[in-house]
Amino acid sequence: MHSELILRGMLVSLMIFVSIILLSYFHLGSDWEIRLAESLLPLFEGSPQRAVPVPDYGIRSIMFTIGDDNDARTRMQQIIAIVRELKKRGVKAVFVPVPEMLNTDSNKKLIRELSELEIPILWTNLHQIARYQKTLWVMPPLKNTEVRWGVNTSRIEEVIPLAGRLFPTHQIVRFRPNSVRDNVQGNPVEDIVLQSIRIIKGYPDSLEIVPEAASVTVRDVEIPIDSDGSALVRTLHPFLRKDPTQVSVTYGLDGGKNLSFDGVSKRDDSYIAGSDMSQMHEDLHNKIVIVTVRHFSDPLNNENYRGFLAGTIESVLAGHTLRRMREWTMLIVLLALVSSVAVCLLFRSVGALFLNMLGALFIIALHLYFYGNGHLVFEIQYALIAMAMSSGLIPALRLSWEIKVLKQGMAGISQQ
Repeated sequence: MHSELILRGMLVSLMIFVSIILLSYFHLGSDWEIRLAESLLPLFEGSPQRAVPVPDYGIRSIMFTIGDDNDARTRMQQIIAIVRELKKRGVKAVFVPVPEMLNTDSNKKLIRELSELEIPILWTNLHQIARYQKTLWVMPPLKNTEVRWGVNTSRIEEVIPLAGRLFPTHQIVRFRPNSVRDNVQGNPVEDIVLQSIRIIKGYPDSLEIVPEAASVTVRDVEIPIDSDGSALVRTLHPFLRKDPTQVSVTYGLDGGKNLSFDGVSKRDDSYIAGSDMSQMHEDLHNKIVIVTVRHFSDPLNNENYRGFLAGTIESVLAGHTLRRMREWTMLIVLLALVSSVAVCLLFRSVGALFLNMLGALFIIALHLYFYGNGHLVFEIQYALIAMAMSSGLIPALRLSWEIKVLKQGMAGISQQ
């Protein structure tokens, strides 16, 4: 093969490699590899009924449905009633959402009344989370009020599976383990996922969380994190997940300080109708309960469906957190690019295209294997883009060189 053609191929390869570095630096095409895996894996995982459930870590869920006209103070009174009822059942801890309330003495009194029950841990939502912002800020439940509280940063990633839409079994949840601070004193605020791990594992509140460059460690639980401090976890779809006990509290207070329960749904799909929780004592004893609140007018989407947060916590404990293997990205790109350019220089267009397609399928197959079995995420989209660019540019370069050589040969013949 002519050295001039090889030199031109090397220059084109260098241009492609530099463009891939720029794409990766600006996070263009980010998460495409996850979309690809979630599109193709359901074809091999089978029907939703075959999805393997995570172990039972003693987390239960209550979805509390209230009227649209309930104000924050009324909702807080109803939450206190729920926590008081759960304490009677021997619950170890209960995470309760705090409505946005004015910083008044009466509201502080409600917060103190709730905290005196000892088992509740208040949590507040972050309404807007900027992607790649390393530090997030949140307002405490009430200023100058000493309560146990955390923050809920869990959000469902907008991963749109193609073939997987027919029978989705999993979803991707992004959360920030410990990159949130309160905007009053600047103290770090843990996500409720970390707080749940402390309680489930029996770790004290004084246990230091060890943040590292690529992970957050809570003693024996390691949570891989992204460059912006967020973690990705692959969870079972909440509509497929069944708590051992799921309670739906529909009507709240029944005129006094008692709650009206519309029933209890069990993991085996059985249903217990009734107006109290007397049959749930054994199941709730020494468990962690997560309370979510929705209005009648709220859509029953994934994020407010009972079991969403519990499923996220269980998946983290089961080790289903995705680990990005970014240190391998450029090496994979380089190997894919060199092999693709070599194939395009050695074979004609149709043969080179066929061999490069086989190489791309091989890369995708390896990615699916490591993603599905080890929850490892390789950024193969950049390698595939490099192969696609080389498959288009190198054959065109080779064709132009062959035309040039042909013209030179014709010119030499005409001169003779």
